[in-house]
Amino acid sequence: MKPRLLLHTCCAPCLLEPLDLWSGTFEVEVFFYNPNIQPAAEYERRSQTLRKFAEANSIVVHEPGYGPEHWTDAVGRISSADTDRCKECYILRLTRAAEFAGASAFEAFATTLAVSPYQNQESIAEAGEALSERTGIPFVYRDMTDRYRSSVEQSRALGLYRQNYCGCIPSMPQSRKNTR
Repeated sequence: MKPRLLLHTCCAPCLLEPLDLWSGTFEVEVFFYNPNIQPAAEYERRSQTLRKFAEANSIVVHEPGYGPEHWTDAVGRISSADTDRCKECYILRLTRAAEFAGASAFEAFATTLAVSPYQNQESIAEAGEALSERTGIPFVYRDMTDRYRSSVEQSRALGLYRQNYCGCIPSMPQSRKNTR
């Protein structure tokens, strides 16, 4: 029997490559906790897209709820500096994933944030490792930005909804500059 991996997932398109990579080694279950996503309609659209994909592929999804106030509490006091805001956001989401993994007898946890070239991979790895040390649950990390283009192509072929910003309000103006 394969060890269980809780895979924090930001959206269905970013799930494709990590699922492909980790499902050979682990029994993967998805954890959709993203209180950063605004507005609520955007959160719901991403959640529904993920759930539809997961159901079609027999993937278990854990969704502890939306809770945008958690993001505001954790990140709202930070200036507009992307690096600090993003780092706190990673810590918030990965903390919840690590705690859930520990409480639910998972052998490890990981995140789909490792796929996006728009995310700070060093901060993600640092946050995951610190949480691993704190919780005793191994953080499985691999920079998968080299697989980003493939995830875009696959998600388009599958007709999955693709957003053009990470989810938080401060990232919306930047999304107009990026082509995803």
